[in-house]
Amino acid sequence: MRFHVLGLCLCLLTNALAVSAQPLPERRPLTGRVTQPDGKPISGAVVTLSRELDQGGFGFWGGQTVTDANGSFSFPEADEDSYRIAVEAPGFDGQDQKQFVLDSALAPLAIVLQRLSDVRLRFLKADGTPLASSQVVGTI
Repeated sequence: MRFHVLGLCLCLLTNALAVSAQPLPERRPLTGRVTQPDGKPISGAVVTLSRELDQGGFGFWGGQTVTDANGSFSFPEADEDSYRIAVEAPGFDGQDQKQFVLDSALAPLAIVLQRLSDVRLRFLKADGTPLASSQVVGTI
């Protein structure tokens, strides 16, 4: 019994040393700005960040944040790695799954969203007069 406990303790100690000896990835802020094509900021956009390859562990895996009044967002302590980013804002066509690598050469991300347009349809009779209450409104 004594040897089994000693062996277990030695095994746990060896594994703990191997885990603690691994270098941690570099961390840096990931920043960016979400705008319309004319450069106006989009506030309240939801920015979702996720790792390209989930390799487990306890490092930064991603997260979600909301842009401020200037359209800016930040993930203050992201690991250097490959990520995917998705951005959604009411009234705008979302940008889904843009891929990039966070390293020391990455400039702040510039994400441009296109505004959605309202479309109004009116159904007409054969003689060209509108059908009563025929207006349909949608967003594309």
